[in-house]
Amino acid sequence: MTSLTSFLRIIAGMKFHAPSSCFLLVFLLSFACQTPKQEPIVMPSQIEQLFTSCFPGEGTAYLDLWRSDGETSENQMTISLNHVTSDLDWVSENGRNLTIELTNPLGQTLLTLGLRDVGGKLAFIVEGSLKKNFDESGIAPTVSEDGFISVGRYILPIRYNEIPCLLKHVIPQSWRGGVTSFGHFDGLETAFSMTIEHEDRRIKTNVSIFSQSPLDIETCSLIEWSSLWKRTTQPQIKWCQQIGKKNKGRIFDLGGYTLEWTKLNE
Repeated sequence: MTSLTSFLRIIAGMKFHAPSSCFLLVFLLSFACQTPKQEPIVMPSQIEQLFTSCFPGEGTAYLDLWRSDGETSENQMTISLNHVTSDLDWVSENGRNLTIELTNPLGQTLLTLGLRDVGGKLAFIVEGSLKKNFDESGIAPTVSEDGFISVGRYILPIRYNEIPCLLKHVIPQSWRGGVTSFGHFDGLETAFSMTIEHEDRRIKTNVSIFSQSPLDIETCSLIEWSSLWKRTTQPQIKWCQQIGKKNKGRIFDLGGYTLEWTKLNE
């Protein structure tokens, strides 16, 4: 504030000749009001490489879904949605097209979940023998108007085009530009913490590098809404993953469920 005041005093003491002096005055004032440019945040290459495009992509994983809120669904079935295990195959050509297929050990399709563009609006299409049970469980996903995943009456802080990144065990590349802070945590040289602001969300991510060769990294992200209203009325998500030696992802408290998927060797 002192430097700006001094600058204005200097301007006031100067004599200007219109009209060219007006342009000079505007230039000087605009220069004085510029905010300092923020230095780019530098990260180790192992962490930088975690920020990757979500699509295209494909893969196979082992899925484990179980109820984690202590409640029991009234819908008891041969394969109960209180605890589901299956193989999972997925493919995504672009952000508006995703297919996830669940199969049993015999290779029979239990459920197919497809993200499709229907008349310019995104929707999840559910098919398979578990469709009725899946719908009745209350965890059938939809896409909100602003592109976030809805489960039941809740809007989750995950966008539809970020699902392939979860399955690929990477961090969405679009989050990189929103990193506002980065540094070590717990006093460890191989442990890092970062804060990300991205599309009405605050994401706090911890990264631990256990080994560089072979690669063994663990990340945990707490994803919550930035706005106070959404933060108090809508759920947050904790997403953790192991990368390298074992590619495993887990989401906690997904509508009362915990979801875990482990990449299978192809």
